[in-house]
Amino acid sequence: MKSFPIFLSLTAVAAISVPTTSEATLLVDVNFDSGVNGSNVGVGSFTSDPEAVSTAGLEGAGALSIENAARITASFDGGVVSQLGVDGTSIYGRYLVNNPTTAGGFTGIELDQGSFDTNRVMVLGEAPSNTPGTQDFAVIDPDGGGVGTDTNAGDPGDGVDLALPTVVAQATREIFFRIDYANAGDRFNLINADGSVISFADSTDLTFSRIGFAAFGGAEAIIYDEFELGTTLQSVGGVPEPSSLALIGLGGLLIARRRRG
Repeated sequence: MKSFPIFLSLTAVAAISVPTTSEATLLVDVNFDSGVNGSNVGVGSFTSDPEAVSTAGLEGAGALSIENAARITASFDGGVVSQLGVDGTSIYGRYLVNNPTTAGGFTGIELDQGSFDTNRVMVLGEAPSNTPGTQDFAVIDPDGGGVGTDTNAGDPGDGVDLALPTVVAQATREIFFRIDYANAGDRFNLINADGSVISFADSTDLTFSRIGFAAFGGAEAIIYDEFELGTTLQSVGGVPEPSSLALIGLGGLLIARRRRG
């Protein structure tokens, strides 16, 4: 009889600690399943390029294969932009990437403030041939003003480089990240699927309003799919570590043990 109220109490606390479905909002879903497209980006679709084509999907019906001086770009809609940069909030991101080889020129996902290619804030890059040993990376602009049009994305002098998970030829990898917004400065985190942080870089301003997928001349084809932005890790397909629930369960065991004693 004594343990029953404890069970109810623990259940109530556990329910509070787990985000509800309404709290997990998927803001952007660029899936390429119907050509070059995406939800909540642009006024319809991306601008396209002959070298950026829809191909067999890594998840779903289609994907983006990009190579050889190609790019597609789009602006996020106002609803998405209004949720970026709010102090005390975080935005989660996820995408799939498949590298046919581990060599070739730069291709990557670029997030920009304003016009594309002139105000880069973040570059999530793949297989730059000019930086042996650092084939995948995230470049974060530390000053928040955009790293400019002359950025060599593999050059640490242009931003803070963070190593993404290692390239494996012809293998699909799932990349997760989180952006924390705060009055004192923003932080970009590379994270695992459970939300644990791999590495991070600080910046004065990591707000953005535009996305682009780009490749330099001579770059071999790399495939991207399922670029997502959301308000929680669950909204972009991650599974948080159940650390809070584990602590609650441990506390319940201690309470029950004390009462039995």
